[in-house]
Amino acid sequence: MGAVFGAVGGGTASADSNSDGARDAACEFARNLSSYDYRDVDGYNARVLALTTGELRERLSRSQATLAQLLIARQVHAEAGKVVCDVESDSGVSVRVRVAAEQVVTSQESGQPQSSTTDMVVTEQNVDGLWLASDMDTVG
Repeated sequence: MGAVFGAVGGGTASADSNSDGARDAACEFARNLSSYDYRDVDGYNARVLALTTGELRERLSRSQATLAQLLIARQVHAEAGKVVCDVESDSGVSVRVRVAAEQVVTSQESGQPQSSTTDMVVTEQNVDGLWLASDMDTVG
């Protein structure tokens, strides 16, 4: 059974809620990843990096400057819509979560809001009691 989230807080691990906490964190990550504004790229980058760890954090960090240039040049604003999350697997060390994240994007080029949905698998790891995204792959 999937979970649909608007704003979701970060989860912590326990024996009973390992998958639930990771699923909630993956939804929060997807919602933040899908919501940005060219007028606050630094805030966006800080929010997203705070929800990640390891190689994913490094990969996103390396792409910040290029992303900022693109968002500012095209005056892009995006808002997350419905985010649906389902746990795919729980190894005890990491949890893989299938995410469908709706996004509405407006830019200077398009002028009109454009809606799309991205399907992805987010791997969450528990780091010092917080679930953080350690990997992300788009699906389809």
